[in-house]
Amino acid sequence: MKVLFFGVYDPAGSRPRVLVKGLALNGIEVAHCRTTARRLPFAYLDLMRQFEGNVDVVLVCTPGQHLVPIARWLVRHKRIPIILDAMYSEYDTYVNDRRTVWQYSVGALRYYAIDRLSCHLADTVIVDTDLNARYFQHTFRMPPARMRRIFVGSDDEVFVPLPKSEDDGTFRVGFVGGFIPLQGVNYIVQAAKILEREEDVHFFLVGAGQTYPAAIELAARLNVRNITFHPWMAYESLPGFLKNSDVCLGIFGDSDKAKRVIPTKAFDALAMAKPLVTGDSPAAKEAGFKDRENAFLVEMQNPSAIARAILEAKSNNELRQHVAEQGHRLFKQRFTPKVIGATLKAVLEELAPRA
Repeated sequence: MKVLFFGVYDPAGSRPRVLVKGLALNGIEVAHCRTTARRLPFAYLDLMRQFEGNVDVVLVCTPGQHLVPIARWLVRHKRIPIILDAMYSEYDTYVNDRRTVWQYSVGALRYYAIDRLSCHLADTVIVDTDLNARYFQHTFRMPPARMRRIFVGSDDEVFVPLPKSEDDGTFRVGFVGGFIPLQGVNYIVQAAKILEREEDVHFFLVGAGQTYPAAIELAARLNVRNITFHPWMAYESLPGFLKNSDVCLGIFGDSDKAKRVIPTKAFDALAMAKPLVTGDSPAAKEAGFKDRENAFLVEMQNPSAIARAILEAKSNNELRQHVAEQGHRLFKQRFTPKVIGATLKAVLEELAPRA
């Protein structure tokens, strides 16, 4: 069987890396039709020029809702099924979570139309949790039979357990993210302020994005002295940063989307055998996270709960090590490329005979 990965090339995109590697580990041949063009007409032209129809399935990579129509047009004379790896809804992301578009605006209607059209043009739509699948079913009237859940996972050849290279006695709290609302960076900043009296605790936050200016402003207004902001790092550099973290942070936001997703950073932390502190959400439970067993689960939107979990992890070495080991064990069981690739392979084998 041969699968064509179709979409925009994103050098920082861990999801396609995991899927490509996972399929290869499960004996599936992979081809690529990827573009670096961002403007739609040029992206369409570039993909049309590269397209090769000698494949069994076309997988439209995330973010790729806007590319499903051209993929469907390219296979119009061939019985090649299309899978959309939607991962998330653009309408939900920009209207409900980031709130960059008013819900009754033309822009919101455009995002809704793109999501709904792309889902109904695809033969199967992949999302990262069953909770997200139910959102798609309800919002875009998607038949449950055409939805599949495949966890995000992490590349276990990039994110591996590594010894600390910096050990100056500081208890390092690490966070990597795009500073989007669902991550709740404002609650992390407030948690850092609560722990300011713990002189050996320091927060290191890597990334940039929508809420970055507000986070900087909040840290300055609260006069937080135990936090350092770093610019965004290349994908390959992240393990070098995370290996020096004593605990890693997930997400704590207040949006509905925050309750339905599990961020890549959580899987990266588990892959590196780092204890994870993240929000106690329905999605976390769906993934198999258990409080003080394989992760520290805290109340969402609660800086005090974040601070208490970090302090407990710091003061209880045995518990911290146990959570790290069991989190890594859960990763090996459910979230490696090979395991995720096997799940995707089953979806492919279900689709290909129908073609």
